[in-house]
Amino acid sequence: IESLILLNYTFLYAHEFDAVQDIYHLFSTSAPAIIMSDEHIFECWEDKVHCVKSPQNPLGPPIWKILTFHFWPNAAHPLGHRWTLSPEDYAHHRAADEIDANTYLPYTVEFSCNSQPVLPPAERERGRIWALAKRLSYLSPHRERAWPASFFPAAATHLSQLGVHFTIGAEDDSEWAREHDGVEVQPMSEFGGDGVLENVGLLDRPDFMREIARSVALLGVGRPAISPTPYQALCLGVPFINPI
Repeated sequence: IESLILLNYTFLYAHEFDAVQDIYHLFSTSAPAIIMSDEHIFECWEDKVHCVKSPQNPLGPPIWKILTFHFWPNAAHPLGHRWTLSPEDYAHHRAADEIDANTYLPYTVEFSCNSQPVLPPAERERGRIWALAKRLSYLSPHRERAWPASFFPAAATHLSQLGVHFTIGAEDDSEWAREHDGVEVQPMSEFGGDGVLENVGLLDRPDFMREIARSVALLGVGRPAISPTPYQALCLGVPFINPI
């Protein structure tokens, strides 16, 4: 949205398929594209009466005019990768024989970074390292995990003179991880407890940026493999420890 504003595009919001229809009827010849969330695009594709153009809905927007935004490399559109917008250049991440890749639409962290002043080292919380994990399951045993649970208390003990301790802002996704990934989320006590690894829960963007700025470093844990947070941390003068 911020990029559209900078490029002087006019855009209109619609919260329901009927609203999409009404707006499109007014501006169909001057609307170059419709951007729809990946949660709704397939529902729209199936709704041949109230959403996408079809014999039953001849004035609806054609499916080729609808794009979807999706952060990850898989296609999230009925027409495939070219109609799926992603903020990472996944063509450079994929194997050479995997020629299909989403359309690359890069993002910037400039706006979110500028919303938070860079704090001098003396004003940051001594020894506080922010662990990049928005879900507790990211810390549980799986092939992508960078650090075992024992790493956190061991690091805190070894670097005790520096006052090293860890903080995360994660949701407890124990049930989802158990049902979908077959992963048992380890209790926080196995990571050394609040004195070593403290979970402050999910934060909104302003609070999250403030907490990152107050940290002395950002630590990757293996998942997610790609995230804008390291860029935001570097923009705030917070070094990123990448385990990959």
